Amino acid sequence: MALPAMGHPLWLLQLPYSRYGIAYDFHTRSLKSAPPDGYGMTSTRGWYGAIINCMGEYNFERDQKSMYAADCGPVLFYTVLRSMCFVEPAGCFSACIQDVLVYMMPLDEMYLTQAFRIGGAECPRPFGPMPLHLDRSHMGVPPQGPPPHPRFTARIHVMRAIDWVV
Repeated sequence: MALPAMGHPLWLLQLPYSRYGIAYDFHTRSLKSAPPDGYGMTSTRGWYGAIINCMGEYNFERDQKSMYAADCGPVLFYTVLRSMCFVEPAGCFSACIQDVLVYMMPLDEMYLTQAFRIGGAECPRPFGPMPLHLDRSHMGVPPQGPPPHPRFTARIHVMRAIDWVV
């Protein structure tokens, strides 16, 4: 069995203590396809759970589905990524990874989620028709009549004014 490289890249050692995160994406086809094209997993749930547990052991916080963050030094994140290479089946992480990155958030102000949600500084009210239950900040008002059908959505739904805000 091959062993991972020892030590850490010099650029990594020069980074300060800050808020860091891991973002990852895997080739689902490589996980689910039968050998020789993939690992033949009927369900990826257990494998993803093992990957997530690697981050949970270090108290990383889940920011999004495949993004985890914590206040620490960058070496810890790099070390956790190395440990993921050995999640069973060993080597699956390295064979199926589409993208993986460690990122640094130097200022809390760079988390912009609240600013861009409905009711935030960048979106004080809906910019167009919005389903009623998605307006969690209650910033929209009921439309005068049924709104036009939104682009890219299924036309099987009846456009009732009671279900929307604008």
